[in-house]
Amino acid sequence: MNAWILFRLGIEAIRGSNWRFRLFIFGSPALIFLVLLLVFPPAALVVPVVWLLFFIFALVVVALQMRQLLDIKLKPCLFRAVVNRDQIARLAGDLAALGFVHVGFFQVDGRDLFVEGLARPDWKVYAMITSGTEDTDAYVEFSSAYADGGSYCVSGGKTRSVLPRPANMVNVHHPGKSADELLGLFLRTRPDGGLLDTPPDGFQETVEREIRRMGEYIVKRGRD
Repeated sequence: MNAWILFRLGIEAIRGSNWRFRLFIFGSPALIFLVLLLVFPPAALVVPVVWLLFFIFALVVVALQMRQLLDIKLKPCLFRAVVNRDQIARLAGDLAALGFVHVGFFQVDGRDLFVEGLARPDWKVYAMITSGTEDTDAYVEFSSAYADGGSYCVSGGKTRSVLPRPANMVNVHHPGKSADELLGLFLRTRPDGGLLDTPPDGFQETVEREIRRMGEYIVKRGRD
């Protein structure tokens, strides 16, 4: 992955970030510049240079983090290693009541992020409970894949992914809704036709394939 693609990754990440992050990147230096311009004008001339260096540094850091996201693998793990076990157990109970079968627990690429996979093959739906962290709650998302390589996902997570994705890989967020509400919304809005089967033993491969496809799309955008 060359420097231009990394640059594009960083730009895409900043464009897709929330307003607080963009305000920090662009607003803080502007405020410092105005204050110095009023208090000590000569020093204000240094601010644009410092901001440019800071922006390049932030761009590189974000781009490298984005690159790591494109290489995500799921590693089977034991439940006792999972963060937010009580929340995950409660959500898993809700999903079991909705007819989902447990697939397994996975650690995301050696990080302190865990997911539980579940499947409802008769509805061609996968469910994934993401552990969150010690400071964030666990949440549920439902997804289906299509024969054309597309996918449809409804997530209860509060944070939207900043990764650009193909138009046929749709990710909708509805934070705060229960598993039952999310599933109802998912089934009502999911496009019909061309749905792939969701066997329990295909969960890990499907998730990794979706991430890999987004990575290929981003790399292609960086080269175009």
